[in-house]
Amino acid sequence: MLVGLITRRSKVQILFPLPTKLRLSHALQSYMATTKAQKAGGRATALKLRKEALRCYYDSPNHCLACGRVIEVRSNERVSRVKRRKFCNKSCATKHHNAVSPKRAPQEVVYTKSTTTVNNIRRRARKAYAESGKSRRCSICSYDKHVEIAHIKSIASFAKDALVSKINNISNLTAFCPNHHWEHDHCRNGRAD
Repeated sequence: MLVGLITRRSKVQILFPLPTKLRLSHALQSYMATTKAQKAGGRATALKLRKEALRCYYDSPNHCLACGRVIEVRSNERVSRVKRRKFCNKSCATKHHNAVSPKRAPQEVVYTKSTTTVNNIRRRARKAYAESGKSRRCSICSYDKHVEIAHIKSIASFAKDALVSKINNISNLTAFCPNHHWEHDHCRNGRAD
């Protein structure tokens, strides 16, 4: 009679003749004893190899590029992974990357004569006026229920390459009620255009 045992590690079927049940139990017992010994030997070998890898790593360890400290090997971490790391933690990595390649500074916007740009200039004018802390009342009649921010010198009168910061300078902005805003934009010397 042929009996087969399948080992977990090699996944190879071992066939050998066993005529009686007694031999079968004896074969199983010897197989189990062998695998236990192999497991214990494997753990011991793994511990020896880890100690050796740690000793080699700490002879010349990696230093964090941001803070300069030694990058420590955690108890559950492979030494080979730590050798590839350049920072001790995410905070140091962020600090380093922000210093090496900072965010771009906001650039000055140049005025171009298009509808979208004019609308953006008006939006920025309202924001600049609100941040200035000036009164939100009509500068002529003191109406305060609804005010519109107007450019004293019109947007169209600026050169094509003028900076938006110059167009929206607080000295060029004033608050008007809708009626006085219309009169400011459409009337010259008291006469409608």
